[in-house]
Amino acid sequence: MLDKFGVRFLGGWGVPMAKADEIVAELKNIQTEFMTAKSAFIKNYDKAVKNWIKNNSEWENMIKNSVVSSNYVAGKIDFIFQLFEVKNNATDNLNTGLNYEVSNLGNRLFDEVAKQAQQAYDKSFKGKSNVTRKALSPLKLIRHKLSGLSFTEPHVCAVVSLIDNVLTCIPKRGAIKGENLEMLKKLLELIAEKQTLLDMAEKILNGTTEQEIIQKLMVVSTKSKPKKSKTKVKTNNHIDSCGLW
Repeated sequence: MLDKFGVRFLGGWGVPMAKADEIVAELKNIQTEFMTAKSAFIKNYDKAVKNWIKNNSEWENMIKNSVVSSNYVAGKIDFIFQLFEVKNNATDNLNTGLNYEVSNLGNRLFDEVAKQAQQAYDKSFKGKSNVTRKALSPLKLIRHKLSGLSFTEPHVCAVVSLIDNVLTCIPKRGAIKGENLEMLKKLLELIAEKQTLLDMAEKILNGTTEQEIIQKLMVVSTKSKPKKSKTKVKTNNHIDSCGLW
């Protein structure tokens, strides 16, 4: 859930402030589910240990001497999360490490979406001649993730704009095939190639339109077929007798 919205940062996730309330609400739901499962596990813990011993009587003494109490186990299982806002001061030498982590966020973000794009391509597009609109979901998740974290790196906005332009070209209904499918495949391949994606984003920032980038994506390199030789092959209908006649 956190990967959908954020990027790995300082042992946790950096997430957009606009999504904070939604994320906390979802974390609380997961926390409630976790604590319910913990309660059920601890409640049946002693009984489960007795059954374990009963089913492995030859190891009874070893199990009894090594097993820990349910209270001990309960103290070791928990679900805790913390949400805090990071503010760095570029002039403060004490924040050198933090400044580096913040400046590296964009790079890490592009690494993460590259992996997501490759997974989406392999799972939903590779070898397909047509796909349903459901196949767009991973691409839309990538788009929303980039949009929410656009503050991390200038190139992010350019990539979001490119994705939006491609999605605009896709029909609202029916199966996706032909040039539209090829366009989506090329886009995912582009996002999966981090450096190539950054180069394309740089061009957009420098004035190249998204439509021009899309047109370049659609250029298919065709291998030139070997030319047929115009020289006629001479055939000899005379069979050499090899001395037999």
